[in-house]
Amino acid sequence: MKFNLQFLFKTAFSIASFVILWNSTSYAQVIDIIANPNSSTFNPIGVSNYHASENIYTETEIGAGNFTTPATVINQIAFNINIVGSPTTFNNVTIWMKEVPLATTTLASGTYSTAGYTQVYSGALNATTIGWLNIPLTTAFQRTGGNNLQVLIERGDGIAHAGFSYRTANGNNTNAAILTCRRYNGAAALSGGTSLTSSAFRAQIRLQHIYANDALVQQIYTLGKLPVPFSTPHIIKANIANVGSNALTNIPVTLNITGANTFSNVQTIASLAAGANVDVTFAGFTPAAQGNNNIDVSLTSDDFNGNNIKSVIQSVNNNTFSYAYSSVPDGSAGVVLDPFTGDFVSKFNTSVNTAISQVSVYFLAGGQPFQIGIWDASGAGGKPGNLLFTSATQTSTTGVYVLPILPAVPVNSGDFFVGVRQIDINNIRFAYQTEDPVRTNTFYLAQPSGGTTWTDLAPAYKFRFMIEPKLQLPIDANLTSINTPSAICNAGAVSYSAVLSNVGLNTINAGAANVTLKIGGANVYTATVSNPANIASGTSGTINFTGITLSNPGTNFDTVFVTLAGDTEQANDTLKTTNSSTPATAITAFPAIENVEAPLPLFPNFAPVAGSSQLWLVKSGNYTNANQASPLAPHGGNKFYLFDSYGGPVSAGFISR
Repeated sequence: MKFNLQFLFKTAFSIASFVILWNSTSYAQVIDIIANPNSSTFNPIGVSNYHASENIYTETEIGAGNFTTPATVINQIAFNINIVGSPTTFNNVTIWMKEVPLATTTLASGTYSTAGYTQVYSGALNATTIGWLNIPLTTAFQRTGGNNLQVLIERGDGIAHAGFSYRTANGNNTNAAILTCRRYNGAAALSGGTSLTSSAFRAQIRLQHIYANDALVQQIYTLGKLPVPFSTPHIIKANIANVGSNALTNIPVTLNITGANTFSNVQTIASLAAGANVDVTFAGFTPAAQGNNNIDVSLTSDDFNGNNIKSVIQSVNNNTFSYAYSSVPDGSAGVVLDPFTGDFVSKFNTSVNTAISQVSVYFLAGGQPFQIGIWDASGAGGKPGNLLFTSATQTSTTGVYVLPILPAVPVNSGDFFVGVRQIDINNIRFAYQTEDPVRTNTFYLAQPSGGTTWTDLAPAYKFRFMIEPKLQLPIDANLTSINTPSAICNAGAVSYSAVLSNVGLNTINAGAANVTLKIGGANVYTATVSNPANIASGTSGTINFTGITLSNPGTNFDTVFVTLAGDTEQANDTLKTTNSSTPATAITAFPAIENVEAPLPLFPNFAPVAGSSQLWLVKSGNYTNANQASPLAPHGGNKFYLFDSYGGPVSAGFISR
């Protein structure tokens, strides 16, 4: 499977109203440090004959009070395997730990030393599966508050381990690019003179205190948005792990739902070996009221109660599915290696025959071509089968992209799949939330796009895709686009328009939908216009706003929204955009001279009045086309204005003024 992950970091940039800061996850005495995820063949135990690496983990990532008492010492760690190679047994591995001051956050290249370290492990490691490789420490390590943790890993087996890749936590919680590790991988045996090279590719690590009897609620498997009655009865599952050292028996697991709806159910796990985990399936749940459900899964008291409950919030609504438990993504996925294209899909289930009228999808970056696809579940083992629908090619935008499906696509009761099709070589940056362990038989990838061989992303890829199919309602108006005027170069009246799509089942009668345009910022304007004609189901109409004066220069903030009686789906009722107005510059002194050899201060722009291409150019030097006997040349100076109406397909259908 050849695709990579892209992530959004606070230190890099922010988008709209959210900032991603993914540092570590914890359930009390288990701390996963996975900041700024990436992968490497070098850290933590390498692929060459010999390996050594040092990594610094900050107290902020660990938690100031964690592992600081004799009863809570670090007695097990784990590293995260990305790809399993061969051979899988790593002999002669030694692990060391020490504390360093809070100010020590980077490691310079140079000769390493074990001075000040405590040896916490010596032996062999067997890396046979993707995921966390648990390492029970031979010597426990107790932290002291007010320090960072530095970990040294050495391997001296003299054997190359081809094909291995490991998950990294680049930089640290403050910066993904800083050099928080140094490492050596090579054919020469380790010695006192071995030099390590600085890198930002720090190994992901799990720090843990193992209790004798300790069960953990790892995940709740449900929907973040649940449409009723389409997806009822709804089955909720939970993944329960035994993170203690003893086998456990007769473990009661309780599901409790409060809020808009109430429900309770208890299931019992007969036995669970140390280190094992199991999915628990609760009785079916049929909510009746719309609103937020508080979903809790809990365990009875054991040696450590800090990890005995997990909670998520679920929005019960009338037409929308979603696996996301919030509006904040953890990262994005896309294909970046040959065959470069692919289809990323999520499975959904409806209890009745229905139709999909819209799909919302979240991107962490825009500007890439993509399509939306809908499949039935007729593939082998319930995988995606027949392709029911493919959208026209769209261009992604940062954040939530809402695509009306006109006309709505029917889906039969049972399972179906909806996904994003990356159709170009550039990473589509499809947003996801992390789910570990990820639910099986739910999220799939086919490569190339249009392929019929589907790979379950579980257990290797912890992706809960942020895509939301919306089912057709009787009444549902969708604002599809705002068409703003081109850059304004005079103070005359301009026009706006909005495309109103009917994604509902019933016709929107003439005058029934009121569309309001509000302009703020440099200019102020408000008007409401009703649809002038009927808009049948699956079709669109244009709403025009005329006689608008944008006399002030600057940025205009444009908002358009629709109100329609009986329309209960409001997520698609509002659109926002911006445009710039550049009124004519006042000429206060004469003569006013424009000089093509220099920037144009008075009239810096020619306005396209049809299409988006600007046919006026400022040309340097001579210009010749195929029908000219002699070139056009500047009349004095080095530049001149050129109106290129000869560009064939480039200029066809465009008008510039």
